[in-house]
Amino acid sequence: MKALKNSEKIFKNKVVIDFQRDKKLVILVNLFSVLSFPLFYSFFYYLSWLLGIIQRNDQLYYYFFFKFLPSKYLIIILVILFIITIVHELIHGLFFYLITKDKPVFGYKILYAYAGAPDWYIKKKYFFVIGLSPFVIITIAGIISLFLIGSYYLSVVLIPLAAHSAACVGDLWFNSMLLNKPEETYVNDNGVSASINF
Repeated sequence: MKALKNSEKIFKNKVVIDFQRDKKLVILVNLFSVLSFPLFYSFFYYLSWLLGIIQRNDQLYYYFFFKFLPSKYLIIILVILFIITIVHELIHGLFFYLITKDKPVFGYKILYAYAGAPDWYIKKKYFFVIGLSPFVIITIAGIISLFLIGSYYLSVVLIPLAAHSAACVGDLWFNSMLLNKPEETYVNDNGVSASINF
């Protein structure tokens, strides 16, 4: 079974991750997101160089740290980031729906947006798809878009792409917790908290 309704199965073990109550966890995840941003930016920059989108590999600091983008480009970047946040959660929601055939829930807290399926326990391998699909899909779309712009405007794509990847740290971390769990592990995710059940 891809997913089970709340009352269909009893589990012996349960690990609960509650972003609403565990403020330290929220701060820690957000801290790791911020710290990972330069790493993702560097990765996508050098990937652009390897793919031949840019011709020189010595301009990383020029493009981001020392080049002050005109305000209109900063506005474009903020708009792109806002759109990506919405698309990210819609992708989660789409896969919640495809797996459960039930309408997902969406919401927004101060430090994060979320999608969830509170009435469902989703099997581990299918939850991987739900958890990782925004990262994979948006990263592929971002890399494709790098080919569509000139190198002068590279940061307009690289900054949102790196910021989104950094924001996916929470998803990546949670899914990594499932790796050593049994095959018959099910995840119940209501958006602000999730339980790993096996």
